Amino acid sequence: MNLVIIIRKLLVIGVLLFMIFSVITYANTTSEKKFDLKLAGGISYLSGTDFDANVASEKNPLDWGGEISGEIIFHLSRIALSAGVGYINGKSSSKDVTSEGGTVTATSTLELDAQAIPVTLGIYYFLPVSPKSQIFLHAGAGYYFVSFAREAYRENDTPYWIKNNFTGKGGDLGFHGGIGFEYAMSENIIIVIEGAGRYAKIKGFEGTRDRNDSNGWSDSTTGKYYTLERLVGEQGWLKRTNVFTEIPSGDDVRDVRYPEIDFSGFTVRIGIKLRLF
Repeated sequence: MNLVIIIRKLLVIGVLLFMIFSVITYANTTSEKKFDLKLAGGISYLSGTDFDANVASEKNPLDWGGEISGEIIFHLSRIALSAGVGYINGKSSSKDVTSEGGTVTATSTLELDAQAIPVTLGIYYFLPVSPKSQIFLHAGAGYYFVSFAREAYRENDTPYWIKNNFTGKGGDLGFHGGIGFEYAMSENIIIVIEGAGRYAKIKGFEGTRDRNDSNGWSDSTTGKYYTLERLVGEQGWLKRTNVFTEIPSGDDVRDVRYPEIDFSGFTVRIGIKLRLF
């Protein structure tokens, strides 16, 4: 088993054990329990994706996206534990115009729409600064369920076109941490502003590619996604991401690996926290 995967799993287990120990200890010392429901939304900066690899110019990488989240927070004095779920969305588009043999001009466009649903556990530390406000730090881990839809369209001036529609799913562990500020509008309604960083490189996708062209031809392939470099005539080694039924190999293939959708980055959120009981 990969050492990075083992370390990730040990960290998650450690967080879980700490939470369980904290809850048991607190339950034995006090009967007072406070639960909050926190709802927030904002924008995220995302690191990018290998799925933008098939065209070479005019790129708009997967960088900005929207995010919403919900958490149940259990307070243990200044320390609190949380369990939550979120939704992160990112899109990218690319365009490339090439000349083939000096006679045919090809225009390639690529659109990617990716979503992540992180299911998270975390810990908070609150530091009061006035009777109605406080600063907090938080950190945690989660599992990111990721899906995407990708369309690659290529049109020649002959005219001829071919379209590839890709779908895929995958998942992996991620980690987060950040800082925020709360202001109590009333006893049960609290306004929250926060910033957070996130590490979540997701790979190991499986899915389907459906192709069709202007001549009426079509086919479909289901398998795993790989990123590679392929030797293409006078153009040399070109980077490609596609779905394959087996690991790509051959003299015209090199640097084969799993492609990533990197949701690592930072987010700024504003929300509301409701004191339940």
